[in-house]
Amino acid sequence: MSFIPGTGSESELIKMLIDKSPIAYIIIDKDYYIRYANESFAKLFGMDVEDMNGDRCYNIANNGAHCRDCAVARVLDTLEKPSSPARTSCRTAPRATSTTTPSRSGRTAG
Repeated sequence: MSFIPGTGSESELIKMLIDKSPIAYIIIDKDYYIRYANESFAKLFGMDVEDMNGDRCYNIANNGAHCRDCAVARVLDTLEKPSSPARTSCRTAPRATSTTTPSRSGRTAG
């Protein structure tokens, strides 16, 4: 039985939602190979998904050189998740930004 009529299995639906999400998603293995990248991630680098999958992340993000202060390496080295969103020092990687919004009580949230 499908999750939503006409969409196939739940896993197919989830994959379709991630594939088409405006949020960039990537899965990198312990050898730095990209096992999955969605369309939004590929657009950040002006590439097609098919050209990214199977390549090493640093070949795409840093012209073939390991990234200084690599978030993937930190996770692999410590076997812990980073305390903040993963950010790289790759020269070509887009930077993540954060905004804060004052709450009604005047405290900063976000």
